Amino acid sequence: MIKDISYRIAPASEFDAGDIQDYYDEFIHNGEECKVLWFMAGKSADEWVKMAVEDLADGTEYAGFYVDGRLVGLCRIKEKINFPQSGNFGYAIRPSERGKGYASKFITAAVESFVPRYGLEMITACVDCMNIRSIRAFIRAGWKYSGKTYEWPHERTAVELCKRLNER
Repeated sequence: MIKDISYRIAPASEFDAGDIQDYYDEFIHNGEECKVLWFMAGKSADEWVKMAVEDLADGTEYAGFYVDGRLVGLCRIKEKINFPQSGNFGYAIRPSERGKGYASKFITAAVESFVPRYGLEMITACVDCMNIRSIRAFIRAGWKYSGKTYEWPHERTAVELCKRLNER
């Protein structure tokens, strides 16, 4: 695991369609596009970048995690889900970059960079119970189990994690 990395968080307005296409292609090659990147399916990279920028109007924000100039992860932050003071967070790290300690850094940096402007008290994430790495990344980033679980398609269960934003 990499301890000190040089990274940056970028808003959707800074996304490059070529970077997005390269990122998406890696998931397709790895057989994961349906599980992880369902929100990109059926769109060209240019269309997706345009949609990501326009989604700001409805309280959805996308952020990219770049390490040494390479797009390593994308996240989606949705404000006001479940109740007015609660948002939702989801992310994906490209398959070739997993296991390097990026996820918890990305989760923390994205939440610190983008969530405060929404005035949320809490943010939640639902994670497949089988995705132990992602659950651990959220916990390393200071999130806790909410106690809620959800049934997902194909006989899968997700656990909800949450982060109260006024806690440090």
